[in-house]
Amino acid sequence: MSDSELGAFHGLVVAYTLPDGKIAFGQVKNSLSGTSLSGNWIFSQNESDSISFVCRSHILISTKDTLKLVESTSSQNVFYGDFDELISSIQSLENDFKREWDSHLLNNPKKAKTLVQPAWPNWKNSLKISDPISSLINAGRSAHPDSTPEDMRALIALARMVRQVLDIWRELEDSRFARKFLEISKDEPKLWPPGWNINERGSK
Repeated sequence: MSDSELGAFHGLVVAYTLPDGKIAFGQVKNSLSGTSLSGNWIFSQNESDSISFVCRSHILISTKDTLKLVESTSSQNVFYGDFDELISSIQSLENDFKREWDSHLLNNPKKAKTLVQPAWPNWKNSLKISDPISSLINAGRSAHPDSTPEDMRALIALARMVRQVLDIWRELEDSRFARKFLEISKDEPKLWPPGWNINERGSK
């Protein structure tokens, strides 16, 4: 998708299938000024219009099994983005940024001591969409409030994990844009990482 097409999305919606077959959803808003968690819902599989409404103008992130369920129950097509590809797209842009930064330091040794190095993301802990609770705990983050009902904990953790990745992207873009002396910093900050492949899914 082009940047203008990606700009039509207000944020992400994460989905998780509950043990009773219902589907839990959580929205993660995204803007150039920051991200926020903006609501959670649980719908039965026959509530197709409600499922469609929650997914509208948002990019769906879920496991493949939950994606199939949402596809079959939503009254409209959904737009799906692979979580691992989202991370890969961010890392690709980060690598471009790093290469130009290192090259600039090498070619301008006198300036190197006065320049503040960008705060590069820490990808040491793997983020797995299939196990968001453990992913956040291993990264030293809270997966969910203690009061969260047990069947909603994975959904809350998934929303928090996705927001964490969007925050990494936002901070990386802000850091890039602040360094006007780099060629890569000439472009305006982007809402979504270029190269992230968004697919329209469904049979409607």
